Amino acid sequence: MNHPEMWTALKTLYQMQRRVPLRPFDPARPMPLSFPQRRLLDLHRLDPGSSAHNLPYALRLSGPLDTVALTKSFREILRRHEILRGASGEFDCPNADVGVTALSATIDREACAPFDLEGEAPFRARLFRLGWQDHLLLMIFHHIAFDGWSESIFFRDMEVAYDAFHKGGQMPPDGPKAAYASYAAWQLEYLSDGATLTTLLSAWLSLLREEIRGWSNPSPG
Repeated sequence: MNHPEMWTALKTLYQMQRRVPLRPFDPARPMPLSFPQRRLLDLHRLDPGSSAHNLPYALRLSGPLDTVALTKSFREILRRHEILRGASGEFDCPNADVGVTALSATIDREACAPFDLEGEAPFRARLFRLGWQDHLLLMIFHHIAFDGWSESIFFRDMEVAYDAFHKGGQMPPDGPKAAYASYAAWQLEYLSDGATLTTLLSAWLSLLREEIRGWSNPSPG
């Protein structure tokens, strides 16, 4: 695709982005929401009982499990990634015995329980003991705080944290260089200028014109 108007608009946008620096977010301030997060929050308010944006992960764990190290790992990950924390910042991973025959119904019930995005964290975890050295770890995220890009980061950090705490050590101190809240604040500042929005709209309109050029109206029936 080689549309002059589109490439000119995209070049202008790139130059505008560079003029707005990505600053570290001050955790003492209220956490800003990006535009996609605002949309998900609006959808939640329209239907607070919906679980349509729940993202469940069920992991079968065989062998010895250090539940203390597991809970510490969750708390460390939430400390590093404030987007997963609730207002209180507290976290616990309840565990319970459950029979294999009741497991499916239990997972469905937990995975489909809606989040209260106004008052609780957009993440919860449950540990089920199925037998001796046999567990199932269920983690449910709300899409407002988690997506496909987050998956590898979360599970990588969990693996490192669990290994460190299980061995009696600490997780390496170097955390993420930029939090999602920093990006959300940057996005709001970047798009607060009317000229930026106009340029962005122009770029997308140019792209759409190029895509639909040559289309013809379908003949009826």
